[in-house]
Amino acid sequence: MKRFSSRKFRLKYYIKCWDKNGDLVIDAFKQIKSKILDLLSSAQWQKAYIKVVYDADQYNDSDHYSLESAINALNAYTEKSMLDFIE
Repeated sequence: MKRFSSRKFRLKYYIKCWDKNGDLVIDAFKQIKSKILDLLSSAQWQKAYIKVVYDADQYNDSDHYSLESAINALNAYTEKSMLDFIE
């Protein structure tokens, strides 16, 4: 993806988490990865949906059932080789 402006490449993070009753616990949009990690670790949830948007038509998303799985996916979606390929 070639940028036509000097604006910094920004990722968008969407997260939704549900508890064991199926009630929505977290529904958030952030542009800072550490804020998403804080939300994931602070709430009690059973299922999490994470979406990382690189561009209007390029994104990664997945469902997770443990904190370790969610953090590993978030790290994989934002590793340098992935971002270099997208950018």
